[in-house]
Amino acid sequence: MKRFAIPFMMFILYTSAFSQEKDWKPQVYNPNVKRIEENPLKGLIPAFLTPISNFPHSMEFFYIALSDVMKGMNNFDWAPFESELNRVSSQGKQAIFRFYIDYPGRPTAIPQFLIDGGLKTYNYNDHGNNEISIAPNYKDSTLIKAFENFIFALGAKYDGDPRIAYITGGLYGFWGEWHNWPHNNWRLPAPYISRLLNAYKKAFTKTHVQLRDALATSDEKLKHAFGYHDDAFAAETLGPDNWHFWNEMKTAQLTENWKTHPMGGEIYPPVQSDGLWEHWPNKGGQDWETCVRTTHATWFMNHELFKNLAPSSIEYANAIRATKMLGYEFFVSQVNLPDTKTGSPLQMKVKIQNKGVAPIYYNWKIEVAVLQKKKATVIGTADWNLTEILPDSTEYIREFSISHNLQPGAYKLLFRVVNPLETINKGARQLRFANEKQDLDKKGWLTAGDFEVK
Repeated sequence: MKRFAIPFMMFILYTSAFSQEKDWKPQVYNPNVKRIEENPLKGLIPAFLTPISNFPHSMEFFYIALSDVMKGMNNFDWAPFESELNRVSSQGKQAIFRFYIDYPGRPTAIPQFLIDGGLKTYNYNDHGNNEISIAPNYKDSTLIKAFENFIFALGAKYDGDPRIAYITGGLYGFWGEWHNWPHNNWRLPAPYISRLLNAYKKAFTKTHVQLRDALATSDEKLKHAFGYHDDAFAAETLGPDNWHFWNEMKTAQLTENWKTHPMGGEIYPPVQSDGLWEHWPNKGGQDWETCVRTTHATWFMNHELFKNLAPSSIEYANAIRATKMLGYEFFVSQVNLPDTKTGSPLQMKVKIQNKGVAPIYYNWKIEVAVLQKKKATVIGTADWNLTEILPDSTEYIREFSISHNLQPGAYKLLFRVVNPLETINKGARQLRFANEKQDLDKKGWLTAGDFEVK
């Protein structure tokens, strides 16, 4: 029988690759890890003035009147806004908010200095307003200058603030939703729209801003600079017309924008109040799962869920299922954690999958710790850029390597994603992986595995 010789270098490369592949240890997937349903920056959330039920959530939405904060063209009193941010963050949650000047049924939120300066306004009875609020003349250049000044001041003070999850653009239109239907003649002129969008883009380079109207501008750079929110979700999300949210996104060529900017909004209130979670699949409105997977949504206001202080067991279970579908879900599928020696670096590789429908939109840092005799010691941090881990079935490899002073012995290696809100409140919601070993040895930490220092 003829023998074949394997070249020496090829043998080394082959055995090395085989050894490395053998060092990967598969991990156990568990989408029902305790408290994973309250992962930060995602899920079903309560809206402003909603009584809070026992349903788990990581964020709250609130409206705030521009007149409460803006007292002059360059004069701002942030105290009312600070109060709301602190109220939410004190509970370990992050805020989504919208400033408005015209909320049907509420007193006007137009700053008084603009009214005193001669800003023209309009009475109306639509949307149950009964002439309580008033609409401003959006063609007034002084009003637009005030909007710009406010946006720049807000960004200078709050861009990157860990208490804030997302901002919905607001200011213009009924409820700050960027429409005045049925008074389309009140529409903000196109040049003014560009000015507002440019102001948001320049003022917020860290915190994500979401818009209601995907067709507000035809400027390619501008429209791709934002996330979007559907305020009639599961009612007018799917459909052939431009007033259907996803068709509007298609027309604007923004269907891939979710990969870098968040999608969210509000479940249409009549759908919410029509027993939305009493059945699975939901019977009222458009199919929840189809809408979520189509839009790659991350969060939605669901105030009816939170108004009911004790949802039924069926509603609770179905709403948990729905909230888990939103946003990211990270699973560490494999771990490569070799033993090490004193004087040699400690190294770890992991393969991470995103089993959700969207990425996480902030590059939060990774903290790594060693555990011995039930005592955990943080040894370093890593930048794994989790924002790049898309829900596309890919196993994204991330690595960690650090010099150490560990004595010979047996250890465990743990890691976690650090919520920046912890700098303000140690009780901030913690990001949990969909892994069997999540919280195994320490609350909020994923156990990567065992290793030995020799």
